[in-house]
Formats: sequence, C-alpha cells, structure tokens
Amino acid sequence: MVLRLVALACFANLGLGARLGAQDEEVSVANSETKEEATWVSSILGNNCESNWCRFTTAMAGYAIQRFRLERASRSWPTPLPQELQTPLLAAKLCQASYEDRATVEQVVAAEGMRLLHFTDQWWITSWPNGQVFVVFRGTADLHDVLVDILVRPTMYNGVQWHTGFLRQVQRHDLQAALRQHANSPRVTLIGHSLGGANAYALAASGLMPVGHIEEVITFGAPAVIYAESSHLVRRDFKHTAFAHRADPVPRMLGSDSTILGAILSVYRDQGSAMDSPSSSILDAVSLYGQEGDAVWLKGENGRPVSVPSRSMPPVMHLQTVMGVTSLPRNPLADHLMAGYRNGIELEIQSGGSPAPPPYWR
Repeated sequence: MVLRLVALACFANLGLGARLGAQDEEVSVANSETKEEATWVSSILGNNCESNWCRFTTAMAGYAIQRFRLERASRSWPTPLPQELQTPLLAAKLCQASYEDRATVEQVVAAEGMRLLHFTDQWWITSWPNGQVFVVFRGTADLHDVLVDILVRPTMYNGVQWHTGFLRQVQRHDLQAALRQHANSPRVTLIGHSLGGANAYALAASGLMPVGHIEEVITFGAPAVIYAESSHLVRRDFKHTAFAHRADPVPRMLGSDSTILGAILSVYRDQGSAMDSPSSSILDAVSLYGQEGDAVWLKGENGRPVSVPSRSMPPVMHLQTVMGVTSLPRNPLADHLMAGYRNGIELEIQSGGSPAPPPYWR
C-alpha cells in the first residue's frame, strides 16, 4: 500500500514538473541523464539508500526531472505532414475495423476501394487493385489478457531474444499458408494494434514472411518484441512507424523499469485485473526489451502526432517518464483504444498541419 501511495505521489510530481517547464527553453534529452540525476538525488537524500522504498523514491525523483526535460524538448519536435499521415490513417481505419465482424470489415475494405482476400477473427488480408497487400493483425483491448500476454519469458530464435507469444503467433501454419496464397506481392504492408502490432513487427523482423516483399510496418500501441541488445540482429529492410498515444501503457510495459512496472501493475490489479503478481525475475526480464522503428507520439488533449528523435525514443517509450497521476483513470487502458489513435491522425490531416495552440501536453 505504501509503495502504491509513493507511486501515485511521484506520478503527480511528474505531471506538475511537466507543466512548470512548459515555457522554458528547449534542452536535449539523453538517456544517461536519468542515472546522473538519480545519483544527484541520492546524494541529497543520503548515501544509505538500501531499502526498496528509498531506491524507488530516488529513481522516481530522477525520472521526474527527465520528464521535465522531455516535455520541454518535445515542444520543438516536428509534426508529420498531412500527406505523410494518409497511409497511417488507412491503417488506423483497418485496425479499428479488425475488432468488428466480417461483414463490417468487408464494408470498410470496400469503402477504401480494396478487396478482402482472406479473413479470420485474429488477422486478415486485403489488397488494392494495384497489387498492394495489407496484412491486418487484430489486438486485444482486455486489460487482463494484455498483461498476461505481455509478461512472459523470451524465446531465443536466430540469436535474438523474442517475446515467445508474438513469435509463435507468426509461425502458425494457417497464417503462413494464407500469406503464401495471398501476399506474394512486391508491396506488402503489415499493420496492427496492440498485440496485433507486435505480431506485425515480429513477422517482418524475424524473416518469417514466406513470400513477397514487406515494404512497410505500421503499429499502434504495440508492445516491444525483442530485447534491446538484439536490435542489430533482426531484419530492418522495411519502413517501420510505431505510434504511441499519450500515456498508453501497453507499448511501454516491455522495457520499463522493473521496480516502477511492479508498482504500476499493483495499481492495475486493484482496479479489477485478476492477474497474479509477476515474479521479480519476470519483471527483470521484461525490462530488457526495447522498442524499434520510427516513433510517433500522439500528444496533447486531442493526440497531436509528433515525430520522436531517435535519441529520445527510449524515454518516450518508458512508463516511468510519461505516466502521471492523470494517467491512472478508472480505465487504465483509456489511451490504448484504437479510436484515440485514429482520432489524433484524422484531426491532424483535417487541420492541414496548422500549428497547435501552445501549450499542449499529454
């Protein structure tokens, strides 16, 4: 209980720090700064920081400063041009439709001038008349399923530590057979929301695509798939854009600080999840994952997209540097819903790229 109260207090401090820094000049964000700041805070609190409570408080103080800097820096990050968001908007429409029945999917596909080639409840394949193929992976919006599916030990495959569930999903015989039949195209785009986005990236990066050429991968709120240290060993011959909406926790769980993640999961359990408490070894394994691709952060009240510089991707994709007390609503997955992703992209295209009214924040 004490740990949860400390977590909430620190989250409130994070939100306050971001607002106080809204008018300050831009500063660069480096991932190493957090450790330096935590050391500085520890020197103030005292050198005998051996208890879990002390280590947690010290870490959160360092992350509060990093979030303060992250918000200042992000105010100058560029917004993708409206024409650059056309394909992501189509992907968002298809991903949103993937949670509906086949009749609805067929209507959405037809409205875009496309043809449905193969359909299952978990994934489906569609194409344009020019031969461009889209493989759509459905995710899940159920909190318990998300947490259970994410918190698993990795599997070694071709020298890379992969999330076991995502790797096995793209190795399934029925998926592989459908891809051979319908995706033998020089222009294949893989898309997915939530766990579906993780499956899309796993298929592309693993080299398990049996035919055709993967041109692009677009993911919305997708968890990380591989250990960060394995990134140089996977395939990268495709464009990959990873969207994260506001403080959506799902794309940030894998790879986040294990102590912070454990505290946040305890709050989620109190809000209705029946999952068991993960062991410390699982939380430590979870912290080794890392996000890949070009990150687009949908920020502000309406989720305006900003392109995240590569040096700033780690803090943007970590729970401990984006979550505030306002990010723990009655529905912890409020920022994870596909509707929020589509809305942010759609509004930006409709605005024609006009400047956002300052200040704006998550």
